[in-house]
Parts: sequence; structure tokens; C-alpha cells
Amino acid sequence: VNINGLINILDCCKKYGTDSVVFASTSSVYGDSSSIPFKESENCSFPLAPYPATKRAGELIGHSYYVQEGINFTALRFFSVYGPRGRPDMMPFMLFNSALNKKKIPLFGQGKLKRDWTFVEDIVQGIISAVNNNNGYNLINLGRGFPVSMLDFIKVIEEITDLEVAVDYVEKPSSEPSETFADISRAKELLSYNPSVNVLEGLSKMWEWYKDEI
Repeated sequence: VNINGLINILDCCKKYGTDSVVFASTSSVYGDSSSIPFKESENCSFPLAPYPATKRAGELIGHSYYVQEGINFTALRFFSVYGPRGRPDMMPFMLFNSALNKKKIPLFGQGKLKRDWTFVEDIVQGIISAVNNNNGYNLINLGRGFPVSMLDFIKVIEEITDLEVAVDYVEKPSSEPSETFADISRAKELLSYNPSVNVLEGLSKMWEWYKDEI
């Protein structure tokens, strides 16, 4: 889907004269990089799972269509997006569910893994700006630029809900990086991107939505 679907879209752009594509990529293309924070200039040749591998392939395919067909292509590398209407199989939703239903969920690496949690409203503003400023070929991080450990993330949820999150500590799988951390200087320069929602604010908004959904 990630590869063939993108090629179908780019071929349609070529056929019907559309010269601009904004592509949803992922911070996972960086793999378990030791270069912190993650910069778009990194090689990104060593993803840890098939999903980021196909997203990295999409970025390269986009470059080839930019060169050959003149289709402007911006790949946005999203960092741990969360917020209202989040998927139930994603960690923030699962943590709220754990707190409410006292159902244990697996937590990797003793909760020490860090993620650059980025609120969905900030991500959407970045996407809109990319659509309106899509010139040439660009790889752009969209993150908060502030990694938070899973233990601290859980503490915020417990503070908001006044409930305890039940976890089962398990070994970190090979597909999980130890930390994600976006360098967002390029996004600020090209998109005037300025994420403003911290984890406490974002999780509070998600909790209000979650309570209405259950």
C-alpha cells in the first residue's frame, strides 16, 4: 500500500497535470539513530521494520518523480502523533484504556524509552503549511522537539485521570528505537512551524475526547 499506492497517486498527478504532492512519512525512517536530535540530512538507510522501510522508499520514489516529472514533493516525517480521534491500537489510547479498565498493557524497556510526542493540532498546522508552500523536493520533520520518557508520559496520564495505569514491563523489541527527537529547525524555516501544545495540555484534550467516546 505505501509503495504501490504512492506510485498510483504520482502517476495520476503526471496524467492529470497535478504538480504537488505532500507525503505522510514517519520518524521511524531514522531507525535507532544515535545522532540526537534527528536531522533530515541523515542517511536513513537502516530502518528497523518494514513499515518505515516502505516510507523511506516512498521518499525516494517521490524524488525520482520530482526529477523526471517536475512534481513538487514534500515528505513530512511525523513524530509520535497523538490527540483526539487517535487510533485505539496506539499507545496513548491504550494507556487511557488501561487506566480506566485496570487492564495491563506491555511497556517496553522499563518505561525508559523516549518519544517526541506531537499533538495532532500542531501536526495539522504543519501539513496545511506544507500544502501551501510545496516547492521542489523536501524532507521535513514534524515533531515537538521535546522527547518525553514513557514513565513521565504515564505520570501525566495518571495525574489527569486520577487513575493508575497498569503496565507489564517487557523487553524492548528490535523494532523500537530507544529515543525519537526531532530537529524542527527546517520546519520552522520552510513552514513557519511552531508547535505549541505540550504533553500536559495535549493529553488533557485527548482525555476529554476519550471520556465522550467510551
